[in-house]
Amino acid sequence: MDITQQQVGLLQSFLNCIGRANAASISHLCINFPVADSIDGQSGTVRLRDDCLRSLKLLQDQCSNLSTLETLVHYKNSSFFRNSDNFVREALSQIDA
Repeated sequence: MDITQQQVGLLQSFLNCIGRANAASISHLCINFPVADSIDGQSGTVRLRDDCLRSLKLLQDQCSNLSTLETLVHYKNSSFFRNSDNFVREALSQIDA
């Protein structure tokens, strides 16, 4: 099921529910692939959507033992892969950061 729009809220609720100690023990998690957009009028400039950045920041801050982050691509965020190689490379670089 595509929960891309609600992911940050669901992830925050889940992490709050299990507590910091349990969140720090998570080693494998599956989330929706972050959505990247072109910045209008700035050719080749890419930014991750704010809610996706917040999801990644939550994982970075609270899941310190995370070694495998599996991502799902849904039709709403699959257009990302139809863009130029530079777009994809820049978006993946931001996700990695």
